[in-house]
Amino acid sequence: MVSVEVEADAATGTILGAAAKGVPSVSAKLVEEVLASRSLEDGPQEAVDRVRRRYVCPSHKALCTAVANAYDAYHRHRDQGSRSP
Repeated sequence: MVSVEVEADAATGTILGAAAKGVPSVSAKLVEEVLASRSLEDGPQEAVDRVRRRYVCPSHKALCTAVANAYDAYHRHRDQGSRSP
């Protein structure tokens, strides 16, 4: 299983840190580099495209999906927070 987790500024969506699990260390380093200082508000496509262009490994598709899932998780979390009383 491959997962990507991000730490983000809740007010701006800016990614403060990122980590990848279930992939080699080179992959984890790439995820950190690609996501550094990006905004989760911008959507995942550019970040996924950068990973897709640079990452050559059998788990390529899984890592790209995990990056997109991290963005989706942020948006679900943000949307749930706006509905809280």
